[in-house]
Amino acid sequence: AHLCAIEVADCSSCRHRFRQYGPDCCDVGVFNWNNSFRFTHELLNQYTNVFTTSSTPFASFVTATRRLYIASRSPAPFCTIKMFTGAWFAFTALQPLDSGMECTICGKHPDIVIADGVSIGYSSAKFVQGLQPPTLVYDSSPRNIAV
Repeated sequence: AHLCAIEVADCSSCRHRFRQYGPDCCDVGVFNWNNSFRFTHELLNQYTNVFTTSSTPFASFVTATRRLYIASRSPAPFCTIKMFTGAWFAFTALQPLDSGMECTICGKHPDIVIADGVSIGYSSAKFVQGLQPPTLVYDSSPRNIAV
């Protein structure tokens, strides 16, 4: 990580809480998020790559990256999970992410998408005690002899 400053200007018409605008930085491979934090395209693309190939959660990626920053004695610590998640979603909203998968009937943008839950999941911190998968069978579960 590198400590840096960017020049920003006040926006006279914006009611957004930051009320400033700054450089795009895209031409130097940097994503300027809210004029407060910058992330390299390389780092954000790295998360996209590991997420789509190994279902790596944000928390795991941030923890691993934070350890790399510590090991390399970075002058700035790596950001929080919440901050990285927000920046990554803002970055990917600007990217043309085309997987090439397309339904022959619905086309590229179907009304309903069914995900397997492997890549798209939620934090284990959100689990409630006793939460079980819907396919779990109990002795008291209804039985359908026709199946």
